[in-house]
Amino acid sequence: MSDNRKRKAENESRGLQTELHPALKSANLTLIKEQQHHSNPYISNDHNAGNNRKRAHLSRFFRKGEIIERVTQERAKLREVEKQLEVTLAEEQEEKKRYQLKVISGELPDLEKGENKFIKSVDDIPEDVEWWDAVYLDKKTHQILGKYVVSDYESEEEEEEEDNDQEDGNYAPNIRYVHHPLLQADAKVTKDQLTRTYLTKKEHRRIRRHKRKVELEETETKIKLGLIPKPEPKVKQSNMMNVLENDANIVDPTSYEKIVKEQVQERKDQHIATNNLRHEEAVKRRKDEAKTVTKLDFEDTYYCNVYKFQNLNNPQLRYKLNMNAKQLKLRGCCLRIGEEGPGLIISVTNEKNGKFFNKLIMNRLKWNESFENRSTGEMIENNGNRVHHTWNGTIRLKEHPFSGWFMRVCRNSDDLKGALARFNGESFYRDTLGTSS
Repeated sequence: MSDNRKRKAENESRGLQTELHPALKSANLTLIKEQQHHSNPYISNDHNAGNNRKRAHLSRFFRKGEIIERVTQERAKLREVEKQLEVTLAEEQEEKKRYQLKVISGELPDLEKGENKFIKSVDDIPEDVEWWDAVYLDKKTHQILGKYVVSDYESEEEEEEEDNDQEDGNYAPNIRYVHHPLLQADAKVTKDQLTRTYLTKKEHRRIRRHKRKVELEETETKIKLGLIPKPEPKVKQSNMMNVLENDANIVDPTSYEKIVKEQVQERKDQHIATNNLRHEEAVKRRKDEAKTVTKLDFEDTYYCNVYKFQNLNNPQLRYKLNMNAKQLKLRGCCLRIGEEGPGLIISVTNEKNGKFFNKLIMNRLKWNESFENRSTGEMIENNGNRVHHTWNGTIRLKEHPFSGWFMRVCRNSDDLKGALARFNGESFYRDTLGTSS
């Protein structure tokens, strides 16, 4: 009896005792819903219009080159718009320039200075009338308005008396005292018009000292902030022990002394190398300056000085004459008859260099100074030697074409004349050495 009851209870617990639908046996609930609503095209035979539209949209393709054509058209439109903007900006700038030119010439009022406040409108200005007079003129006839005309006056004193007699507000203004603006061109100050100010030596030293102080303070500030490393101490044998006391890492002073000597030698070598480099650059610069001869205009006039001397035995005189003439870039010559004979000096240059060379010859050089003969070692007296300034004036290089400066020892007077003949300078010999006994 117990087994039948159990079987009966199990049958009652099964509800309607119907088989489970095969779709409900699947664990995928989404698949079950799609089958029930006929939304799966592979299971359902019904065609959904919305899905067909979606598939039609997905299957639509662009023809070849269609996107490129669209982009090209859009780019062309953008280029046209940019060109139109550039043309508009160019026209505005051109109009602004024309307006500025009219403002400078006085045809239109200057808006920056507020001159437009004296007239109602720029369009009201007649073409043949200045803008500052437009307020006092009739627009049609361009005649002075009656209220601005004061007639029947003989002198300023009478007018002042009449003005004093009249009551306030009952007199007409007078345009005789209108201050018209002065038309001035837009003058640009050039470098030649600026006045130069020159500083004294004391002011130059003060500026350099202040500049070095500022640079030193900037360097110290950067070191404190850690932007640049602290420079190594300049160790020498004289201050080596002080550095040793401050540095606790030094164990062997002998090895450290060797390092100090190497540092000193390295600094010395670097100093010598720098000096040699500067010397080579200076020599090269002097050679280049010597090669480049100053181009002079043969049509212009230049200052010429002619000197006569007794002898030029002293080598110091010859050296100073030659070096100063080259440094001043003189044109001319120094010719003498024999080693101990008389001679002349001709200098052709500008006024400034001519004055300097004249002071050198007449004042600074000691022509009668005794000198030592280097070959024999004996002192040579030169008391009778003198120099005379025989002639000065202006000449043209076209007439006396001195190409540069040179010094020469001539055998005799004829040889000296031949040297001067190449520069049409026979007259220099006649006026100097020709008159001497």
